This record gives sequence, C-alpha cells and structure tokens, in this order.
Amino acid sequence: MKSKTIYGIDVSHNNGTINWTDVTNNNPPRSFVFIKATEGVGYTDPMCATNANAVSSQTHMRFGYYHFASINSQDVANDARSEANWFAQTMSTMPPASLIPVLDIENNTVNLTPQQMQDWISAFISQMNANGYPKIFIYSYYSFLNTNLPAGHPFGNVPLWLAYYTSESNLKMPNGWTECVVWQYSGSGTVNGVTTQCDLNQSSTTLYSPEYDQRTYDKGKRFDPNTADLSGKLSTVRQPGQTSTEPATETTQPATTTAPAETAPPAATTTTASEPVTNTAPPPAHTSRPAVPNNHPASVADAATEAAVNKFGKKGRRGWFFGIAFGRYE
Repeated sequence: MKSKTIYGIDVSHNNGTINWTDVTNNNPPRSFVFIKATEGVGYTDPMCATNANAVSSQTHMRFGYYHFASINSQDVANDARSEANWFAQTMSTMPPASLIPVLDIENNTVNLTPQQMQDWISAFISQMNANGYPKIFIYSYYSFLNTNLPAGHPFGNVPLWLAYYTSESNLKMPNGWTECVVWQYSGSGTVNGVTTQCDLNQSSTTLYSPEYDQRTYDKGKRFDPNTADLSGKLSTVRQPGQTSTEPATETTQPATTTAPAETAPPAATTTTASEPVTNTAPPPAHTSRPAVPNNHPASVADAATEAAVNKFGKKGRRGWFFGIAFGRYE
C-alpha cells in the first residue's frame, strides 16, 4: 500500500487535561502522539501516566514517549547515562508504547562544545541501547543541530523528528541528515480535544512500520530497573516517590513562519507550568483497545481515510523515506 501523509501532536502537562476521543475526531485525523515522560534526572511529567493510559485505552493512536534533555554537567558520559536510565526506568512504569522513544535535545545550558554535545548524545543512545531500546528518535530544530553538533557528526542514520516552523518549500535538513521521519511544523496549532495551543506534526504511514514500532524490539520484555545495569547513574538520581524541583520551561524554535493550513488558533494565552506531582502509586490500569476500525489511519485498510490530506502527493515532490513522504529539501 502506498504511504500517505498522517498527522499527529505532542503533549505534556502544559496542555492540561485532554479529551483524547475528540483529538481523534479532528480533520485531518490526528493518528499519532508523543507524550512527555521525563526531563533531566528525577522529574516525571505529572500528566504522563494519565495521557498514556487514556491514549492506549480510548483511542487507536500510535504513541511514544519523549525525554527532554537537561544536560547539567560537563561530565557528558555520566550525565547522559543518568538521563537515559531515568527515562527508561520511568517508561517501565507506563503503558507499553507503540512508537520508539525520543531524545528531545534543544538546549545547551552548560555550553558544551560541538564535540562534547556529540559525545553526550552518543552516550545517551548507547545507554538506551543497553536498556533495551535499540532505536530512538532525535528531536530538535534546525539551527540548534547545526550550531551544537560537528558538521561531520555520526547521527545521520538516527531517525530525525525535526521542528522547523516553515512551509514545505522552505524546509531544510540540518547537517548530517537527508530526511526527517516526523516534521513538527507548528508550535501553536489548534486541535479538538486540547484546550491550549498545541504542537502539530506530520509524517507518513511509514511511521507505522516495524522499524519505528517499539513493540518490534520489546519482544515481550520490558526494562527492569531491578536487574538493569544502572552503574552509569549519578548520585543525584532520585527514585520514584522522591520530590524534585520543576524543570526549566521547554524552549521552542524562535522563528515563526507560515505553517500548513490548520484551523485558526485561539488568541494566545500565557500558561504556567504546574509544579511536578510525585506519585508513588502505579499508573492507572489501562484496558485493551477495541478492534481497529477499517477506516482508521492505523489500519491496513486506511486508503480512503487519509487520501484527502495527502498534500505531498498532490504537489508531486520528490519522495524522501522509501521515496514517499516529505522530499529532499534544498
């Protein structure tokens, strides 16, 4: 079946309580979501379990978790391993994801050199591999990657989720990548079911392939903090149930340019991140999903569902991943 354009969102506690049934009823349909799980070491997003349980039990959306990198030390190897371990440990308490995890890296508060940043990312990926996650996404934006990584970095084969708030014709790949699997094209969209402005993303149905499905790699096994090698963790690692301070607000790409057409967003409002909530209880039980209807984008019979939103096909641009979705950008 030919791949088609699909649309999704990413969320954190800053988006408040979400009506996930309404999210799936948008036009175009929102068929995948990335949920914030952790930041740094010791912080778990207070809405992560709520969002993940609702998505997994109430919808047919594909979903994955993301970790917001704090990068708090010049000791890059130890710092990166600590953050990877915290991320993996937290995901082990959540509903199993259907998309591979994400490293969200978009700040450099300790002024790492490009080589140090490369080493930090390499150490994070290696520790995630050791924790049972052999494939992850890197999320960032164009200027950050070009500024903070060496031009000859080795991450071109790591799947890229690129934040670039521009039109399709202006979309460029950062140094080292020739394609992105997911494109975040707006940070201020309007989506049914979400009361705040929301990040908007698009991909192709290639995102549903086994390569990006975490269940491909789980094989019935999940990360177990009781048996995993956590020797790389720092002394500041907090265990579940301990409190932590509110992390710094996530940064967004500074440039504001034209995004693909959406419903008009509401007037901008100022939102304040709530204090993190510590919850020692296990996340709410989630029920099995009902059978996937034939007209849902995640179904193999999805040809008619997304045809109306396949704008890339209409424009006839050169295909990128497997010659299908975004195109190579110049």
